[in-house]
This record gives sequence, structure tokens and C-alpha cells, in this order.
Amino acid sequence: MKIYSISCVDDLPHDGAVFVALGNFDGVHPGHAALLSAACEGALRTGAAPAVFTFRQSKAPAVTTLEERLTVFKQAGIEAVFVADFQAFREQSPEGFVRHTLKGIGAAGVVCGFNFRFGHRAVGNVELLTALASAEGMDCKVIAPVIRDGITVSSTEIRRRLTEGDLAGVSSLLGRPWSVTGEVVHGRSVGGKILSSPTLNLPISKDRLLPPFGVYFTEAVIDGIAYPAVTNLGVRPTFGESEVLCETHLLNASGDFYGKTVEIRFLNFRRAERRFASAEELAAVIAEDIAAARRYFRCPDPLLSGIRG
Repeated sequence: MKIYSISCVDDLPHDGAVFVALGNFDGVHPGHAALLSAACEGALRTGAAPAVFTFRQSKAPAVTTLEERLTVFKQAGIEAVFVADFQAFREQSPEGFVRHTLKGIGAAGVVCGFNFRFGHRAVGNVELLTALASAEGMDCKVIAPVIRDGITVSSTEIRRRLTEGDLAGVSSLLGRPWSVTGEVVHGRSVGGKILSSPTLNLPISKDRLLPPFGVYFTEAVIDGIAYPAVTNLGVRPTFGESEVLCETHLLNASGDFYGKTVEIRFLNFRRAERRFASAEELAAVIAEDIAAARRYFRCPDPLLSGIRG
């Protein structure tokens, strides 16, 4: 998959005909999946390459990082992604976007969602896009809303539920558990001192939208294998820290995972993060968290059962 970074309205890469899915794709939810599928179908029909045109992350925290979106695009069969600087395009008219930008990247066709807006002050809608694309000889397909449990799937609704800690609602709308993906880094070894086994520490981007800080039952996906785990998402107030970390303890596995890319899937909320009077009090509560996680996953303690991870 080729990735093109566009920082100027006049710096448009053109490497052949493309059938382009348009949108921000935050969360890459089922509605977005329908866009990607339609782009692939349109590309097959027209002989173009399936592509995505999107903007770099906005100021608002996002459900998924750009890197996570790119991974999903590749898995969906997208061959080219145009990542544009929003500030460079924010004053472009709807007509300029279609006649200059889309034609400039070689768009043979476009696909967008039912509520897609574009152009300066978002004055363009799907009706205008359809008319402008048709005038330029481009195919244009509009994807109908996707409904889950009576709710229209949207990034806005997913963001609302995530900040409220409604993981079940988020999972329903996403079609998968909300997760964070990153490279395991060295922490301050606090987990190792308290748990007698190291935790997997993932740094959290400041641009990422998060559920409430606290302890969660999770799965850690490492090299394609999902391990039951318990995760603390927060700032470790007991130790007076402020950096947000995702710290995960694997229930029945151990090893050196530093440098590996890990996906932490958040399944259920255990308790809110709070400050404890001492490290010993924290250790006792963490032991209770781990015991609760074992019950949740029906996962026996390897020290008691002889099971080794």
C-alpha cells in the first residue's frame, strides 16, 4: 500500500487512476468498512486502484490513530492512501476539491457516506458531490447509514460512548472491542516490583480519545495470539505521576516483549483509578483485580494448577 502525504493543494501525487473513498475514518467503524468495500468494488469495475483520501488527525482527540487506520485500510485491500494537511485545504471550494484535488490525484470515481460534507465551511454535501463528480466523468456512490441496535453508526456516537465508559456500546458500534496498539516500552518497573512480574507498558498518544481512567479486563494480542489480561489505563496517582500509560499484566504468560507491537483490546470495566495510601495497599488491590480477571476469563492461576503460559 502506497501512502502519499499531501501538504499543499498544488502538490498532488498522480500514479494512475484511483477509485477513492472519502472521509476522516475515525474509528474505522462498519460504515467506514462499507466505504472501503465500495472503493474496492468500484476499482475492480473501472480498472482503477482502490484508494482513500483523508485528512491528518484534527485537533479533537480521535478514537483511532492514523497508524491504526492505515493498518485497517491495508487489510481491506486499499492500495493507495492520500493523507492531506487539513489546513492547506480548509479554504478550498467544493468545486475546487472535485475539479482540482480529486482530478489531480487521478480519481476515476469516488465513494462517500450519506452525511459527507466537504469544501470551505463544509458547504458541500453528497448531492453537490454527485453533480460535480458526474460533470467531471467520475463515478460517485453514496453509502447509506449502517444501523446497529437501532443506532446509526457514527464516529460522533462512538466518541460519546467511549468517553462515558460504555465499552459494550462502543464494541457494538465498532463491530469489535475498542483497543490501543503500540510498541511495548520500558517503564519504571513499578509493575515488576508490585506484581513480581513485569507489565507491558504502552505509551498513549495525547491525540487519542480515552475511556475513563481505571482498571479493565482486556486481551493482549501479541504475534497473533490473544492473551487474557488485566490493564490499568491512567496516570498512576499513587506515585504522583502525570503521563498517561496503558499497563497490562498477562494472566498466564510471561516473557520479554519489549519492542513488540501489541494490541490491547478493552473488554470490561473493573474499577476507577484512584490514589492509594501506600504501595502495599495498591499491591493488595491489584491482587484482587487479578483474581477478578481470572474469574472473568475463567482462567486458573498457573501457580495453583500447574499451567504455564
